[in-house]
Amino acid sequence: MEAFRENFGQNLLFFKGDLTDYNFIENIFRHFEPEAIIHLGENPSAPYSMIDVKHATWTQTNNIVGTLNILYAMRDICPGSHLVKLGTMGEYGTPNIDIPEGFFEIEYRGRKDSLPFPRQAGSWYHQSKVHDSNNVMMACRIWGLRSTDVMQGVVFGTRIDEMGDDERLLTRLDFDQCFGTAINRFCCQAVIGEPLTPYGKGHQKRGFLPLRDSMQCLTIAVENPPPMNEGLVPKPLSPYGASKLSCEGYCSAFYGSYGLKTAVLRFSNAYGPYSLHKNSVIARFIKDGLIKEELTVYGDGMQTRDFIHVGDLCNAIHSFLNPSILNPATWGETFHLGTGKETRIIDLAEMVKRLFGDEVRIVFEPPRTGEIKRNFSDTRKARELLGFTPKKGLEDGVREVYDWFLKQGTERIKTVVTLSGSE
Repeated sequence: MEAFRENFGQNLLFFKGDLTDYNFIENIFRHFEPEAIIHLGENPSAPYSMIDVKHATWTQTNNIVGTLNILYAMRDICPGSHLVKLGTMGEYGTPNIDIPEGFFEIEYRGRKDSLPFPRQAGSWYHQSKVHDSNNVMMACRIWGLRSTDVMQGVVFGTRIDEMGDDERLLTRLDFDQCFGTAINRFCCQAVIGEPLTPYGKGHQKRGFLPLRDSMQCLTIAVENPPPMNEGLVPKPLSPYGASKLSCEGYCSAFYGSYGLKTAVLRFSNAYGPYSLHKNSVIARFIKDGLIKEELTVYGDGMQTRDFIHVGDLCNAIHSFLNPSILNPATWGETFHLGTGKETRIIDLAEMVKRLFGDEVRIVFEPPRTGEIKRNFSDTRKARELLGFTPKKGLEDGVREVYDWFLKQGTERIKTVVTLSGSE
């Protein structure tokens, strides 16, 4: 930890405890409120799990219970966070066909479906990972959690480029019969002049992955979380969000109790012309650029939003109200209407700045209380049941709004009262 601070200028928080103790995980999550969780806290050894009954049951308990505790803590404390769980290709065993990424299309007796690819574990360790994958899929389905299950091959190596020359940052090197993966073990045996020890006749085939590539894979997964879906357990961060959730609850209650035909359409960040009164970020940027010649970004600008043009929203509402299109299964349901694409606020500011040219600058202010860090929508449900497909790209849409504001003139813009809390 001291080496990390010296090399990267940041302190790491360390909590010592047991992942099978739910209270331990709960306290950490409440203290830290993670946006992303990289779950590496499991026994990673198949040979270890096969030694005897004690090693088998400990492996199953540690891995499965630890993951379940994390899932429950996510549901109750940070439902919007993103779990990155390290799985293993060993879950699939060695089928005589190519292994797809998680799911595959199957046809049986004239019917088709997309199902998880069958798992055929060969050790109690791998079977614990199979249970983990199934539990994570179920939690995502019933609670709306977000998770990326990274199925990696056999990892080897001790360093990544970011470690530099500081040997204190090197990862541990296992070379024993339980935890030493083949390449690490063979290299260590060769260095000390010992015979190499493949198991069996050595005809097994594996996909080997350098630690550098493994870390790159995890980094990509963390930086690209799945979008928010309708099943995510709501946790409003502002009175505005809480009021909207309350209205959704009444819609659901009146549909369930009285059969009143209701449906909830959750808009992502809408923008478009005729928005003089709006304080939403695109309208605010353009108005401030025209009047103040500066664009104010709150925080570091790394927060993301899903921007959708008002024309696409109007088309979606029209489709929803069209009896020839409307699916009866939509009543009582909630739909996300967005593009499914996230845009950083700083990138949006740069986009608007390019329209104005060099005379406009970007300034930064402290972050605002209750602001969501990341927000973009999973729109598959709206596509499947409503046929919803946004057409307007963000850059074209922003230019359209910019041109509309130019036609209004700065004097008119100055006289229009902006509605507070409309962002």
